[in-house]
Amino acid sequence: MSDDPYVKVNDDGTVQYRASSLGGCDLALLAARLGYDVVPIRPDAPIMQVFAAGHRIEEEVLAQREVSSQQKQVWMQVTRRIFVIGHIDGIEGDYIDEVKSQNQEEWDRFAAHHWDGGFFPKYKWQVSVYMHALNMPLRLIRALRDKEGNWTGEVAVSHVDEPFYSEADIRERVLRTEAAAATGVLSAECSPVFPCPYFYLHDEIDRELIDDEGVEILAKEYAAAQQLEALAKGMKANTRKALRIACETDKVTTPAGVKITFYESLNPPTLDKELLEGFLKLHNRTLDEYMKRGKSERLRVTMPRDET
Repeated sequence: MSDDPYVKVNDDGTVQYRASSLGGCDLALLAARLGYDVVPIRPDAPIMQVFAAGHRIEEEVLAQREVSSQQKQVWMQVTRRIFVIGHIDGIEGDYIDEVKSQNQEEWDRFAAHHWDGGFFPKYKWQVSVYMHALNMPLRLIRALRDKEGNWTGEVAVSHVDEPFYSEADIRERVLRTEAAAATGVLSAECSPVFPCPYFYLHDEIDRELIDDEGVEILAKEYAAAQQLEALAKGMKANTRKALRIACETDKVTTPAGVKITFYESLNPPTLDKELLEGFLKLHNRTLDEYMKRGKSERLRVTMPRDET
């Protein structure tokens, strides 16, 4: 279970939707697009034990099969700047493998309702993205776990030859959220799926009535500021692109004294130092030797001193 937001807006203006989020709550998806805070699940929460068991069983099942490309990231393009991304469990032969562990109740529910019961209507969106991204059919491998969260060794395999949702369906789902986000207003249907990282937005949560005009004014100002922030971010990205096109060189100055500078900057590396520590000590190497740094173009605009 990832604490990453359902939607990620990158510095270059591209937008990434998580494939696993498309089948969830409209309100949660829109909240993610608008940048609402994610509330992580407590590490000691019971549901985390279920997630941990599912991850462990997935590895046990795949270890017994001839699987490649485990956790490979796949992309489905929606527009030039919007994508849906996900990570497949693996590829085996001509099929994408998707492993789901189930307790006895979930196991029996699938036998009765197949992809229309439990969490599987949500999974339909996720696997459809995988199938379109790779143009491959899907193999569902269900693994039965016992009450202690261990794999019993029993599996059931079924195949899906055609995606449940078309590429047009997926684009419509994403672009509907984009259109709602353009208004800056969090207005969407709440159909919570547990666990939800935006549970504090659920309609059914009891709220205390506060008869305080000041609180209402502050809340409205905050909402207005969020809208302005979104507009400013879009304006910044668009004007930056226009400046890059207009400026033939990396350093220019206008007659009024406005300085425009494009320059390259090293992106900071992202490595887990704790995981590498033992390896580095064993081979008497330094961390810097293994850090891969990328470059990105930056922009600086300097106004004349008499202007703010």
